[in-house]
Amino acid sequence: NTLNGVEVVVGTGTTIVSGEGLIATAGAIDTHVHLLTPRVMEASLSAGVTSIIGQEFGPVWGVGVNSPWALRTAFSAFDAWPVNIGFLARGSSSAPGPLVEALVEGGACGFKV
Repeated sequence: NTLNGVEVVVGTGTTIVSGEGLIATAGAIDTHVHLLTPRVMEASLSAGVTSIIGQEFGPVWGVGVNSPWALRTAFSAFDAWPVNIGFLARGSSSAPGPLVEALVEGGACGFKV
């Protein structure tokens, strides 16, 4: 349906997407989620969240997602959810270069400091 008398100003940087037959809604981004239980995902999705940045996962609070293996495992666990997901990594080292490099290669979207 269209609304008579409604004018929308579209800027030159706007991309127009054909959406006939679809419903377009805004999606929220939650940048601080403690993924301690699957109920968090259910609540987020029902509230319109489409992108999540996880601080950690599982029943351990405050340790981040700390290894490339843990990152791969976390990404795999969320494949079934219709959401964009990123994880913040955390670590400590006297020579942080290799640790940071490994976590970035593992898929970390940022670091919790």
